[in-house]
Amino acid sequence: MPGWGLRRLFGGGAVSLLEWGVDGSPAAMAPPTGLVERVWARDPSAWGPGEDDPASRLGWLDLPATMQEQIDDLTAFATEATADIDHAVLLGMGGSSLAPEMLAQIYGGRGRISLEVLDSTHPAQIAEVTSRIDPTRTLFLVSSKSGGTIETMSLYRYFRRLAPPDRFAAITDPGTSLQALGEAERFRRVFINPPDIGGRYSALSLFGLVPAALLGIDLGALCASASAAADECRKDGGSNPGLAIGAALAEWADAGRNKLTFRTSADLVSLGDWAEQLIAESTGKEGKGIAPIVGEPVLEAGYGPDRAFAHLSRDASPVETPSVALSVDASNLGGVLFVWEFATAIAGSLLGINAFDQPDVESAKRAAKDALASGAGAEWPTDDPASFFQGVAPGELACLLAFAPRSRRTEAVMLAARTKLVASSRVATSTGFGPRYLHSIGQLHKGGPEPVRALVILDTPTEDLPIPDSGYSFGRLIAAQAAGDASALDTAGRSVARTTWAAFESWART
Repeated sequence: MPGWGLRRLFGGGAVSLLEWGVDGSPAAMAPPTGLVERVWARDPSAWGPGEDDPASRLGWLDLPATMQEQIDDLTAFATEATADIDHAVLLGMGGSSLAPEMLAQIYGGRGRISLEVLDSTHPAQIAEVTSRIDPTRTLFLVSSKSGGTIETMSLYRYFRRLAPPDRFAAITDPGTSLQALGEAERFRRVFINPPDIGGRYSALSLFGLVPAALLGIDLGALCASASAAADECRKDGGSNPGLAIGAALAEWADAGRNKLTFRTSADLVSLGDWAEQLIAESTGKEGKGIAPIVGEPVLEAGYGPDRAFAHLSRDASPVETPSVALSVDASNLGGVLFVWEFATAIAGSLLGINAFDQPDVESAKRAAKDALASGAGAEWPTDDPASFFQGVAPGELACLLAFAPRSRRTEAVMLAARTKLVASSRVATSTGFGPRYLHSIGQLHKGGPEPVRALVILDTPTEDLPIPDSGYSFGRLIAAQAAGDASALDTAGRSVARTTWAAFESWART
């Protein structure tokens, strides 16, 4: 295939093979010189201006080396902690939750205990998790970079009423209120992560490795694979996988192919979810960006000119063009994660944006806070999805944003709706369960390229749960988050409609 490159990485004495390729990108074969050196030198001028200084968000470059120093301690903690628990539940959002969820799904079953992520404020989903565990035999990982994430801390307050403090551990940055809480309450452990790492670049930090240790994952192999990839990403020219892939993504986005459609094997779906946040939150701003399309049904009739493709599978064999491809298995996952992080930073640089801030995530948080104070969301409209999406066409991004419990049934309804839209119009679709997606692709929905049509869907719970010491309930919180995001989308100039879950499900299934 024209423009196709194939490289292999080796690391740590044991073979850690990673095959990668790019098809259909002249820029990938002859990427700009000097940029790699500027990235490793932490040169902030490599990126556009923004709310965060890029130089203060590049600690992830060092993680493959520095985290190896933590392996013995993390392994010892996991051995001690799992001796008297049956289950682990991670309470976190966005970068604190997507990497652990990915690791649990790809490596699940290797350790003595299971681990699941709870990143919803819907009362039904919280109640369902609670019904399946014995809180006194569960380790709750309270994971928040800022230490004050409203969803995470609300979940903590709920479960703290059900379990003693030694059933909690925290992962946070130094000096946060969560660190102080964990120390005052005498949590089993408070892990302090390096502060110069943004959440979406934290998979190889303590936010990813503490859950990985509990899952029984070989941390040495994970870090060795990442270290081998980091060495390759120091090279200049087309042999650098992160540089070549990042250059291709930026080239395609500039040419209007800004819908990066992921093709993953069934056992790697969660890797696509992780990459979705990384790419969307890093590049979707200032009217620019790359929209990752994850989990969309395959369109046999072909796609419009707004598509590019990313293939993540065990054999790295693309079937569509233009495309990037990486081979992925348990032995090279650390390297795959690092390559995607480096490629995303390169793409952001070439697009002229700051790949390390997220201004529209903060705007949605402020809108949700205002909605919570005013009681917005208590009365939810029932707009007609069919009318809203009438005339939607390739080039647009059709978003289905459901503040509902995430389950096999609700995921099937979302898939049915996507299938309807893709089959009838070939439009690219983005779906998410709130408030989870607010910390993932929500930045791109508001700050990325237009046009965007967003349908915000609210499932009003039949039974509610109070949030201790807050003065409000989970049902009220999730309604405010739905109202807040709809308001933020309106403010950003997006086309927005609101409907109930019942009306949405009826439309999706007809």
